[in-house]
Amino acid sequence: MKDAWLKRIMRVRILLPACYYEAVWNALRDKRAFCKIRHVADGSISLNLSLSLWQTLQREQRAFITEAVVTEIGPFPVLLRHRRRVGLLLGALFAVGLFWLSTNRLWDIRITGNEFLSDKQITEELQQAGLTIGRSLSTIEARAIAEDVLLRSEKLSYISIHMRGNVAYVQVIERKAGENAEQLPDPCNLTATDDAVIESLAVKRGTVMVKPGQVVKKGQLLVSGIEEGSEGSRFFAAQGEVYGRVKREFSVTIPLHEPPINGMTQAPVEFSLILWGKRINIYANTGNLPPTYDTIYEREWIYLGKDTPLPFGYARTVAAWPRQDEGLLSSESIVTLAYRRMQQQLTQALSDGELLNKKTYGEFTEEAYILRCEAECLINIAQRKEFEAAQ
Repeated sequence: MKDAWLKRIMRVRILLPACYYEAVWNALRDKRAFCKIRHVADGSISLNLSLSLWQTLQREQRAFITEAVVTEIGPFPVLLRHRRRVGLLLGALFAVGLFWLSTNRLWDIRITGNEFLSDKQITEELQQAGLTIGRSLSTIEARAIAEDVLLRSEKLSYISIHMRGNVAYVQVIERKAGENAEQLPDPCNLTATDDAVIESLAVKRGTVMVKPGQVVKKGQLLVSGIEEGSEGSRFFAAQGEVYGRVKREFSVTIPLHEPPINGMTQAPVEFSLILWGKRINIYANTGNLPPTYDTIYEREWIYLGKDTPLPFGYARTVAAWPRQDEGLLSSESIVTLAYRRMQQQLTQALSDGELLNKKTYGEFTEEAYILRCEAECLINIAQRKEFEAAQ
């Protein structure tokens, strides 16, 4: 009896020969349960009923019962089969509820530009200013937090924070030894390095001349270093970042008759899951590696759609060491080498940016294999352009 409510909402699909159309109609009419009876291409009829109604018709031993083909549909058969596993159901509901509650929370902080300071050191300074994982997005004021960090820190000369989805992207410039924080740079504007569509701005100082969604051309003024006031014009160095979507083209050429002498052998060293900024080690390789090797660290995030990163991802560390190739490479090896070099080229070119999507295509010529890539990326398109202040 306690499962009766579930049987009333659980649905089954009934498939019957067309000759039972009238019998089915009369049975449903007697129960005052009306549903659409569909004709199937093979001459059968199909209808959807609740499980409780179908079991009632079975108990009454209707004429068409023995000819029926019954299929459970919807998510409720799973719930019915696992109804006694309360922990499983509660765990699923808890996971859905946790994800729903976290959609308006900060999932991760990603830091670029640091050479000597670790991510942990910078994250601690951000936490002191109030930027913590789990904080409500509506309460995050990126510019105020960046200014607070800059006032507190003795090791940073510049920091910018821009929000994209549930992730905070932080870029820093470290203060060099002996650098005078009060030294004023020459007056300058920020202009565009490429044709782009403005995505976001993180301007520390200057008069903003563009807005998100605006299309700009290479060399166009983004942030002005001139400020007009009641006492005349004031000149200073504009500072900040302007992130825009740009299109770049890359190419790699691998000669067919002059293959590289040295190749690289790779082996996995470590694999970790990343959940809300925390790393969980899954795999570690402690053997079968040469005495010396280079390490390649990769971190990938899972996206909802194309532009919304989720707080889940993975990190992988790979060991690479040189090997000696003998003879000419096969066509498959040449293509693999071209894609590896293309990935290296993209990683180097977009070290301070983010690859949004790409399209690659390759072709063999008489002398080489050419791999081309059309990439759309998100980069900081702001560059300094100094000017002489009017006397």
